[in-house]
Amino acid sequence: HCLGMHIINNGCSCGISQEKCIKRMCEKCGIHPSKRANTPTSNTPDLDTHLDSPAVDSTKHRALLGAMSHVSVASRPDVSYAVSRLSRYSQDPRELHHNIALRVLKCLSNTSNYHMCCGGKHAFKSPLLAACADASFGTCKTTGKSTSGCLVMCNGGPVTWKSQRQSIVATSTAECE
Repeated sequence: HCLGMHIINNGCSCGISQEKCIKRMCEKCGIHPSKRANTPTSNTPDLDTHLDSPAVDSTKHRALLGAMSHVSVASRPDVSYAVSRLSRYSQDPRELHHNIALRVLKCLSNTSNYHMCCGGKHAFKSPLLAACADASFGTCKTTGKSTSGCLVMCNGGPVTWKSQRQSIVATSTAECE
């Protein structure tokens, strides 16, 4: 174990698991394994219109976001977008944001046995190097900014990934891509 990661090496493939780290986060937040979410986000309400939602303890909320960010950067690209989006509201977190953060944690709990794998019997069926990128046009209703994401895979396993809000306001879908 190193930095909350368990390195898996079974001879023909290797992987990174953060199952214990995720379970510790769940214990700290009182998330029982029976509480499940299959996806990190649902058709969530507009996070920008949160003024009527009560404020929550920002220290605890930021600690949860930081722990989930570590997991998303190290081994779980599937929650990267949700964690990135929630991080925008860490300065003034509201109950709405915290409830969605807990949903992401429930999803991580439900899939805590998932691990990032590189190599193995299916690795050579995929291209040696593959990359993809996408953007959503004008997702932030307050600023009008778009969100971009990218994924690079090598030998069938993810190497790097990213999800972030763009720094400028795009005026078309072609421009935001």
